[in-house]
Amino acid sequence: MTWVDPDPGNYQITAKVTDAIGNIATASVNVGVRSLNYFWSTTGNIATNGDTNFIGTVDTNRLSFRTNDVERMSITKQGTIMVGGAVQDSGNCKLKVIGATWTAGLIMPTGAQNGYLLTSDSSGNATWQRGGGGRWQYGNGTVYDSTDNIAIGTNNPQGYKLAVNGTGIFTKIVAKAQSNWPDYVFDRSYHLPSLQDLAEYIKTHHHLPDVTPEAEITTNGIDLGAEQATLLKKVEELTLYVLQQQKELEEVKAENKRLAAKIAARRER
Repeated sequence: MTWVDPDPGNYQITAKVTDAIGNIATASVNVGVRSLNYFWSTTGNIATNGDTNFIGTVDTNRLSFRTNDVERMSITKQGTIMVGGAVQDSGNCKLKVIGATWTAGLIMPTGAQNGYLLTSDSSGNATWQRGGGGRWQYGNGTVYDSTDNIAIGTNNPQGYKLAVNGTGIFTKIVAKAQSNWPDYVFDRSYHLPSLQDLAEYIKTHHHLPDVTPEAEITTNGIDLGAEQATLLKKVEELTLYVLQQQKELEEVKAENKRLAAKIAARRER
């Protein structure tokens, strides 16, 4: 029997035979005829309808994808995409990856706002958060606030860009030089106070001129850049005093030498 170009549908084919003495026997088989449109081609498909043409399951089993006969990815009955092997479903997660991932970009719009930071709880659930009062407090004693101030060892940066309560170690520190670096002390126009005026100032104020007094440093701390400039100024002034004293000493020595020669000349008379 030849069946040519049947219409799609379900059919029952019955065969009947009669033997030589007239005995009759029948047998039936159910046959389903489907159009090629019902099959998914590996070389591309056309006129597909996502409501009727799809790759997937119609029962509660997961859909598995394999290479080299090893499951690499699956989609659970709940719709979770599992990458990295057959792993347990993760509840409300839509994607679970076992292994490293690489992405050229990641967008998480839910809850995101300008200046927020991405944090997670102990289970790894990530959310966008901001700290109370616009600041972040970390368990190691570091604070990062909404105005980009950082505090280490204290929760109050006091308006400074960096506040550290404790010791620190550095291999090198570079501070921006002040515009009025005190090399002006060596200018001819600079007025160097007399040693007598300096002595009177120290007697009255108990510290050098321009040097921050102890009470102010105790209250407000020390400005290292300003104090370094002040100390350099004092060193340069001290250098001028020494040069001045050396000049006066040379003049005294020259005068002593002149007087000694004069006295010797008188004795020879």
